[in-house]
Parts: sequence; structure tokens; C-alpha cells
Amino acid sequence: MQCEYPRFARSVIVVVLGAGSFLSVTPTSSTNAPGSSEHSQSGSGTWSYCKCPEVSGLIDICFVTSKVGWALASTGQVLVSRDGGKTWTVIRTAGKGEDFRSIAFINERIGLAVGGGGYASDRDILPKCIRTDDGGQSWKEVLIDPNITTADGIFKVQWITDAKAFIIGSCIYRSDNTGLEWKVINKGAPASPFLGRLVSGERGWFVRSHKLVTTNDGGASIEKDDGALRAMIRAGDSGIGSVVAWSDKCLWIYGLSNEQALQTTDSGENWRAQGTLPTKNIQDVIFVSELVGWCASYDANKRESTFYRTDDGGNTWKSSQTLATRARRFFFLNSTQGWAAAGDAILRLE
Repeated sequence: MQCEYPRFARSVIVVVLGAGSFLSVTPTSSTNAPGSSEHSQSGSGTWSYCKCPEVSGLIDICFVTSKVGWALASTGQVLVSRDGGKTWTVIRTAGKGEDFRSIAFINERIGLAVGGGGYASDRDILPKCIRTDDGGQSWKEVLIDPNITTADGIFKVQWITDAKAFIIGSCIYRSDNTGLEWKVINKGAPASPFLGRLVSGERGWFVRSHKLVTTNDGGASIEKDDGALRAMIRAGDSGIGSVVAWSDKCLWIYGLSNEQALQTTDSGENWRAQGTLPTKNIQDVIFVSELVGWCASYDANKRESTFYRTDDGGNTWKSSQTLATRARRFFFLNSTQGWAAAGDAILRLE
């Protein structure tokens, strides 16, 4: 899978939990400019460009209701929508020397954004977490770890309950008071970060050093899933590149080099081959059930993204729609409402 971050960061970008429905249509092409009110028609569904200010580097997006959501740029810009993603407003401007990667809100008031560190080109950027309790109108940096260094990458923030949140990267951190204070759960190592997420407050799946690891205690202890690696090697690959989880029992792993997919529906007791991804330039993958999933590729020469859908658990993929943008991260609130952060645009499923 290709992304603008190095290979080891792939699963942070692709791992998404949720329920939703993408398009089930024939391929089509759009030449609309980002921000246009026009859209590309694709049979039973349409991805349309949302109306938003000029912005670049949009990397993540989240919603807490059908109306209220936020989008994050790597520069630290934050945008908010209060009409279901139709229009967006900048509520935090870009900062100096920032490299944000993930944003998550637990309600319409309290949210967290994290990023920084971990990459050779970012060694002078210290990882950070910022927090808001007024819907993003104001943000304050909170201390993650007094011993954190620029070598410690931070890639993902997620909420488990109204009070409990996790930050995942080179280490695993946990907050029990809505992100005000953090403690190290697993120290890890900068050269071998945790790439994945917790499925519940205790259960989680990660790729680490091209191997699948799991936790049953919120990251405090980690166990290798040697069966997954052996299954991937039998499938013809040398290691595991990413993991996509639907539940604590159902997940997919993708090969390091040939994008071979393996699926388990019994928490890794058994793995079965599920074909390969449709192309080498995949930007993001989600599964919305054990059978239905979506991914988006990016053609750098044409500067356009193609969306693909699977209805058989990833065994086969069919292209559905092509848009003149770079889809980076999907978010689905429910089975019919979805959005995508797309670099210089935000997309909305209609």
C-alpha cells in the first residue's frame, strides 16, 4: 500500500472501525474542482465536494452526530461543520512546525488532536496532543509524557468511553479524565511503533515490525500472533504490512509487498486468503461488515482517486467512482453517512 508516510505507518492510516455503505456503481470520472457544488453522479450513490475554505494537507476527519464534525490538516488547521459536512469553517489556523495526524471527538465539546515525531524528516518536531472543551474554538496543549522525544512518533488518538482515551504510536498512552492527563501504558520503542488501534477498552490489534500483535489488557502487555505471520508467509509474502479490524473477532491483515489479504472471524485462530487489493496505490481501507468494505487509490500522475467496493470480504474489488482529488481518510458515522478527508478537499457521501 502506498501513502505519503513511510511504509511502517500504513496501518495507522488505514485502520478504521465503523459501519457504513460506499457506492455500488460503475466507474465514472469527475473533473470538478474542490469546493465546487457540483458532483460526480455514480448510480446509487454520489461523493460530492463539500464547500470549504482553501486548505491543504487534510489528513483526518470525524463526526459525533449527523450534523457536527471536524476535519484536521497536517499543518494543525482544524475545520468544523455543523450541517452534515455541506459547509466547513476554519476554527484553528496552521501552526509553525506542526505535523498532526489524527483527530477524535467524544461529544460536541471535547476533542483531541495528536501528531509529530517518528519520521526521519520530522525529527525536529516534538510529538504533541492538543485538547478542546468548547467544540474546537480554542485549543490547549496537554502534556503526554515529560520524557517524550522527537524520535517517538504519535499516529492515532481514539476514545473508548466518555472519559477514557488512548494515544498510539511508538508508545501506548492512556487518559482516564478526557485527555487532561496521560500515562504510559506500554513504553514500546521508536524503531518498532504500534500501528493499529484498540477495538474495545482492552482488546486491540497492531502491526509491529511487520508482525501482528494483540493485547487483551489495553496495551499493558502484548502478545505476538505467530499464526498470522506463518499464514502470510504461506500466502507468499515476507511480512504483514497493515491490519484492518471490524470487531475483536473479525479482521484482515495485508501483506508487506504483494497486498495479499487474509481474514479471520475467530480472533486469529484461523486465517483464510481473501484475494489482493485492486492496486498498489491504496490510500485508505475500511470494512463496514464482514463482507462489505471500501478502499481508495491515488494516481499521482492524473491526480485523482478511484474508489473500490468489495461485497465478499475483500476477495474481489470493483471500481465505483473516480474523483479529481486525493482521498486520504474515511469516516462513517452509520450505514449511510460517510465523509473523506482528501488533501485539499472534503468529500461527502450523498
